This record gives sequence, C-alpha cells and structure tokens, in this order.
Amino acid sequence: MEAIMSKYDPLRHHLNRLKVKRWRASFDDVERILGTRLPASAYKYPAWWANEKTPTSHVQKLAWTPIGWRTEELDLAGKQVTFAKHR
Repeated sequence: MEAIMSKYDPLRHHLNRLKVKRWRASFDDVERILGTRLPASAYKYPAWWANEKTPTSHVQKLAWTPIGWRTEELDLAGKQVTFAKHR
C-alpha cells in the first residue's frame, strides 16, 4: 500500500488506476475518493480546478497534472468535473 503524503493523494491514486482516458466525476465522487469534503473554494471558483504549470498555492493540481491528467470540463452549477488523460 502506498503512503499518503497529501490529502489529495487518494485522487492521484484513483486517476492512476483508471483504464479510461476521460473521467467525469461529481464533486461527491471526488469527496468519496478523498474521504473528506472539498473546500468551499472548489464549489465556487474555477481556478481551484485549474491546470496551472507554475507553482502556486493550489496544491490539489498536483493530484492530476504530474501524472498526465488535466481538468477539461467544469460544471460548478452541476458540481461535476471531467478529467482527461494527456499522456
């Protein structure tokens, strides 16, 4: 079993195990995987889900960007996000 270093590591592990190239998830799905609620900012601001390349305080992007995933579609009103594999 892999050691968890970040509260977002369970999402990274989940994405690594997927056999598909796109995964549409509800925020509830993401919270179940994380074992905790998303912060309020994830429900309000698209920037929380951004695929930034420069270091920022948005550590959650490290759950998907280093392993070749990107967020492609975000529906804040519907509370859904689509991740897509790019490598």
